[in-house]
Amino acid sequence: IWLTKWSSSSDTEAQPNSTAIGDPTLFVSRTINMLTNGNFSAGNEVLIRFRLFADQLVHGWGWSVDNLKIQIDDTPPVILHNHSDFIISSATNFNVTTKVTDVGGLKDLFIEYSINNGTLTSLPQVVTPAIDQYSLDLSLIGSGLIAGDEIQYRIRATDKSNNTTLLPATGFFRVPLLSFGSTLTTYVSDFNSANADFAGNYFSITKPTGFSDGAVHSSHPYLNGFGLDNTSSFRFMLKKPVVIDATNHYISFDEIVLAEFSPTAVKDFAVVEGSKDNGVTWQSLLDPYTANAEVDWAVAFVSKVDGSPALFRNRQFDITKNGIFKAGEAILLRFRLLSNATTNGWGWAIDNLSIQGPITGLENNHESSIQIYPNPVTSNYLFIALPKKFEEAAISIHNLQGQSVISSQFQSNGEAQKIYIGDLANGLYVVKVISDAGVLTRKIVVKR
Repeated sequence: IWLTKWSSSSDTEAQPNSTAIGDPTLFVSRTINMLTNGNFSAGNEVLIRFRLFADQLVHGWGWSVDNLKIQIDDTPPVILHNHSDFIISSATNFNVTTKVTDVGGLKDLFIEYSINNGTLTSLPQVVTPAIDQYSLDLSLIGSGLIAGDEIQYRIRATDKSNNTTLLPATGFFRVPLLSFGSTLTTYVSDFNSANADFAGNYFSITKPTGFSDGAVHSSHPYLNGFGLDNTSSFRFMLKKPVVIDATNHYISFDEIVLAEFSPTAVKDFAVVEGSKDNGVTWQSLLDPYTANAEVDWAVAFVSKVDGSPALFRNRQFDITKNGIFKAGEAILLRFRLLSNATTNGWGWAIDNLSIQGPITGLENNHESSIQIYPNPVTSNYLFIALPKKFEEAAISIHNLQGQSVISSQFQSNGEAQKIYIGDLANGLYVVKVISDAGVLTRKIVVKR
């Protein structure tokens, strides 16, 4: 802290408020390189002093110096690593490549792992001053590992001043051995209970504070990128392949994306991807997007507001739209959140997932003939209006599994019918109207 006399751009001397008193909130950090001015060289022995100059005129509160460190290395090593999320059970080895740097020099580097949460094994790496990238191939031949087993691993680095870094900082990367034998035609989940259908790190099926229902959540906030190129991909993959249907090849889910964005550059983003070679290569199913995809998301990100149920928005898209994937092919599906090394945000939440489920297969026939409002539904009532020509009609509301949760009969007189939906949980539903004119369907989102 320094509260001393200062001079303005004019010849008139100015002074701080004579009643100003230093306090801890005024402390700022200063770092000085002793070689910068050219007066000193490495190897010199020097005396160091602090000097406060004062003239005969104005004075101030003074100077305060705290937390002094001179050539003290208290900065731990930096570890960069592209973490793994799964291994195909037929693999013969598991590779861990990492880049480790430290200003004062590295002393020790270990790859630490366990099998099925068993005994922790530490494998030392030979530290060479001239290199900063290390690679370890852990042989899986003869290990007895089978599909369903899991490897837990982390990287530990210590510098010459005994500062230590762990990656991940807590816990371990969890890498299951997977076999992609059986396939699915549909996958539907509201994530209200935990399941073992997905593999990935920095995602989980959970119910954070402020959320009344379970959902897939990234870490909140998600981490800045720590990969070899200073970015990281945080992924959550459905373990079983999905066979693309010939007619119902749609995915629908509710989501919140509060990730870094910029009007001039690609920053962090969310994307849904598919793979038809067991996860070797991945292709985007839709264009990547971030918080500026929705106005409310952008406002929340800029305002540094946490995600909340009110920010859920529905997304639906065609798996085959990009032309890469075709009906009859079996593909893996994953959600991927890319993070660079700078700014981060609250993250990603995914709920009410339907992959080729009943709700994504319903056709919206005669859409112009039906009025359903509001949508999203933020109260306990939904209004439905049909043309008079429909006369009698049967109305039903279906959940993600295609089950009818509300049904009603009414005479159509051109006026809207008020339907109580207060017992429905937040999420995606389909309204089906059956009349002499045919079947009318419309997707709605309940979001209170």
